[in-house]
Amino acid sequence: MLFFAPPSNELYLFIIASSLMVYIGVLDDKYDLSVRSRLIGQFIISSFLIYGLGFYIENLGNLFTLGDVHLGDAGIIFSFFLIVGAINAFNMIDGIDGLLGSISITAFGSLAFLGFYYDNAYLFQACALFICCLIPFCSLIWGSFLALK
Repeated sequence: MLFFAPPSNELYLFIIASSLMVYIGVLDDKYDLSVRSRLIGQFIISSFLIYGLGFYIENLGNLFTLGDVHLGDAGIIFSFFLIVGAINAFNMIDGIDGLLGSISITAFGSLAFLGFYYDNAYLFQACALFICCLIPFCSLIWGSFLALK
């Protein structure tokens, strides 16, 4: 991202938040952190993303076919739970080799499609970059799995 994306505060905050997430994961693998300390770290990461970038979910769209659902300030709390929930959901599926990478490729592929469809070049390029980074990882896992058969 540092080589291909234009430098901006959003990029730096994203890289800091991602680095903190990796750091917490390494600490958890080494010291088997408690759920409480992992959640505190995940809420700190969420704070960087929500307050640092100023992005949070304000509107759920026409979710119930009764018109747009506006969250107002509750969108900040909703965004906290979404980010922490997504981090934990991806953490839970990390037990099977290649599954997390494959699901990540699918998620980033969907986001890349939306970025392409809505002419958001930054979203498309960032997701394509993540997919390119994940394919070698998954192909190593898939190749070793196929070699066992």
